[in-house]
Amino acid sequence: MIGKPISPVAVVLLLLFGDFAAHGQSVGPLFAAPGAKQGPVTVAAPIRLANELAKAPLHSLQAARVAALDSLAAMKAWNAARRRPTQNGFARPLPLPVEVDLFPGRAASVPGSGGIVADAGKDSIAWGTRIHVDEAYRLRLHLLDVQLPPGTRLWVWGIGEQPREFGPELRAPAGDLWTPSVGGPDLMLEVHAPVSATAARFTLREVLELFRAGSEPMLASYRNRGIPIFPIPSVATLVQHESGEGLFLPQDSTACLVDAACVQSSGLLTALQHAVAQLQFMKGSNSFSCSGGLLNNTNLDGTPYLLTAHHCFSDQAAASTLEAFFQYEDTSCNGSAPPEDTFPRTTGSTLLATGATGTQSDFTLVRLTGSVPGNSVFLGWNQSTSVLANGTPLYRVSHPLGFPQGFSVTQILASSPGCPVAGTARPNYIFSAKVANGGDTAEGSSGAPVVLSNGQVVGQLLGECPASQGSDNCDPNNLVMDGAFSQTYPSVSQWLSPSSGGGPCVPSANTLCIDDQPGDKRFQIQATVNTAEGGGVHGPASDIPLSSLGISQGGIFWFFAATNPEMLIKVINGCGLGGHYWVFFAALTNVGFSVTVTDTQTGHFKTYSNPDSTTAAPVQDTSALPCS
Repeated sequence: MIGKPISPVAVVLLLLFGDFAAHGQSVGPLFAAPGAKQGPVTVAAPIRLANELAKAPLHSLQAARVAALDSLAAMKAWNAARRRPTQNGFARPLPLPVEVDLFPGRAASVPGSGGIVADAGKDSIAWGTRIHVDEAYRLRLHLLDVQLPPGTRLWVWGIGEQPREFGPELRAPAGDLWTPSVGGPDLMLEVHAPVSATAARFTLREVLELFRAGSEPMLASYRNRGIPIFPIPSVATLVQHESGEGLFLPQDSTACLVDAACVQSSGLLTALQHAVAQLQFMKGSNSFSCSGGLLNNTNLDGTPYLLTAHHCFSDQAAASTLEAFFQYEDTSCNGSAPPEDTFPRTTGSTLLATGATGTQSDFTLVRLTGSVPGNSVFLGWNQSTSVLANGTPLYRVSHPLGFPQGFSVTQILASSPGCPVAGTARPNYIFSAKVANGGDTAEGSSGAPVVLSNGQVVGQLLGECPASQGSDNCDPNNLVMDGAFSQTYPSVSQWLSPSSGGGPCVPSANTLCIDDQPGDKRFQIQATVNTAEGGGVHGPASDIPLSSLGISQGGIFWFFAATNPEMLIKVINGCGLGGHYWVFFAALTNVGFSVTVTDTQTGHFKTYSNPDSTTAAPVQDTSALPCS
């Protein structure tokens, strides 16, 4: 992390609230009890093709500085213009596409040199490939037209890494899938598909190359240590050095940043360090970086809800690709930034709610697909506007420029500053002034939660209100803008304040309760809308119970007006026909939505999503929720 130790004044501010967990009121819990820290996955995997794949790559690409100059220049231009979110990679086409087709009696890939096939035992087929990209820092592989029968598992790894397991749960609404990332220039993929009547099929056409943030001070440190720096022709500020680590240079400065490892330890700092994650995700064929933080709910059940910004990502297609790196911090003050792959992470998420700048508080809430690392902290929150008095200090840990954790402190401005940035008026946004030597944010910090001294979240980072056009992030006169959690809360309360105690569903305008047995209100159903249609609608859908008509096992949701129903949904007891409750619904719409069905007796839930501007297909899920 490039920066400097925080000033003594700011250290005192932290120490004053170092025991914040012991007192003070919070709306929602402050954080969940920490456990043992979890490192990278090390569980032995039943890999069959590692020895064959270690011999030589089956696909090779030249270094980006040789063969992808246009993409490098476009990434440089995006970041130089301080566009958000920060771009940190782009997809590169494979020399030849590979169509993989695995089913009984035949296992093939076209062209034939694109993969290796073997018997995986236990009535399954193994297929694998290795892709090499010269000088790459990290890689992800894109699987398209993914059709994987139940029981299919996949593993991906880099040289010297433990294989990381995943499966169809990472499949996006369009039917594609981005693997977890691996470190270095080589990516190995192995697929085990069961021998069944249903074939396992997918196509490989491109690999994502990820780059690491750089800065002039960082480049100087390389030169001082004798590491050669090779300029890229026609892209002077993008560099590549011989150890194979890609660098890209965002426009923002590092001069005002403070490495969190330089700040004297306190309860508040530790909580933020164990709650905030570096986020990496795909939009189209490019990769981007932001920050986000874990939020607790009133049930204290450890559900992995994560808050970030709408301008980072706002649809299920991007949410499916999310990689969240936790506890990514320097081991010493201003030490060399370690690679992300040495820190615990999760892959994939479900979009729950989102709100755009100009209409809401620029937020996105997701539920992570994987379990969060041990020792993670789930932050509390406060939806009251009364806590935002003039001069109140706000604290933040984020990942500026993709670096390990940086720390900053600002002070609330209660009066309207008249910021010229469109769509950022109060009360949707909080404005705060920078504190001298109190750290700062930069590209890549977007979405990071901002908290009070008691650790309660009151907003998430939108950006800066510049004092002048072209002003850099370190200008002390720039104001910091956060989406106000008070405005976010109504759209996320159904997840953060669910009915507690495992009791029956509590009906509301946005919560449909339906029965298994008469009157038991066993199933809770909630839907959210995320569409650009109708001027843009983002938030919870409204329900219409049908119990007054004698229909207690189903109901209706509307998105735009109560006179215009959009979705009919029901839950059927199929326990005697396979041990599951069935979820059937039909949505007469082409807008983006998600719907979550929760069994309040067992805690099991299932979420379904539809992309915006896509005709919704009917769902008949006969394995939705286990009966016990």
